[in-house]
Amino acid sequence: MPETETKSTFEEAMRRLEEIAGLLESGDAPLEEAMRLYEEGVRLSKDR
Repeated sequence: MPETETKSTFEEAMRRLEEIAGLLESGDAPLEEAMRLYEEGVRLSKDR
């Protein structure tokens, strides 16, 4: 994979993780949605 593609993918994952963290910190998401977001965040962090 080219370095620019890897960097872009990494940056996209980091942006999504920041978005997820913000949503979870707000406390507005219903429990089921919060759990889904948390699991997505865990997957994103493990992939990097």
